[in-house]
This record gives sequence, C-alpha cells and structure tokens, in this order.
Amino acid sequence: MKFSAPIKSSNPLSGKRIQSYQAEDELHTDTENLRKKLVELVCKEGTFSSLAVLEMSQQLDEYIVHMQKRIKSYKH
Repeated sequence: MKFSAPIKSSNPLSGKRIQSYQAEDELHTDTENLRKKLVELVCKEGTFSSLAVLEMSQQLDEYIVHMQKRIKSYKH
C-alpha cells in the first residue's frame, strides 16, 4: 500500500524533531523504544494494516533512515 503523502503520526515520540538529536545514544534509545511500542501495538491491534500501526511504522522508518544517514556520514 502506497501513500502519496506521509501520514501525521500520533505516536508519543512524534513530537521530537529527528534533526534535533545531538546524542547518538538518544536517537538509538528512542528508535528502540519506538520499535518496542510498534510491536506492542501490532499485538494489540492484531494486524499490520491498521492506521495506527501504519503511522507508527512510518515514524520508525524515519528514525531508522536518519540513523543510517548518520552512520554513512561518519564513514566519509
């Protein structure tokens, strides 16, 4: 399923702007916490396709991409 625009997230970590992270540890911790919340939400919802799960999954994707970009920038 494709979306033409990102869904606005309702997850608890969405208020944090990813670009504002100064500490790698903080970004990693928040990413891991969001991953755990996503697993819990999938179990609660019983499906991967609910709107809440999709929103949180997109937010987690953003965190992961940001971490990958940081790692890549360290290598260059």
